[in-house]
Amino acid sequence: MPMEFFIETDKKYGNGVLLNEYAGEISLISAGKPKKGNGTIYMKWAYPQVGKSPGERAIPMGVRLGNATEAIRILRFFLNQLGAQE
Repeated sequence: MPMEFFIETDKKYGNGVLLNEYAGEISLISAGKPKKGNGTIYMKWAYPQVGKSPGERAIPMGVRLGNATEAIRILRFFLNQLGAQE
């Protein structure tokens, strides 16, 4: 079952972070939720640079963390860097 969790980090513009799972890989994706409309959360997309020109297809702007075990390890590392207690 795919998972998606959104946290709004900027209430003025509706920007936030989406924890997303696709094909068994977990990512943190830059996302937003417009103030008007039905409240649908959308991923922000970009064309990655290949050499000196943009790539042929857009991909979500995010960071791939790997499977659930790897994602937990990576996120715990960053929490520890921020001083979070286990």
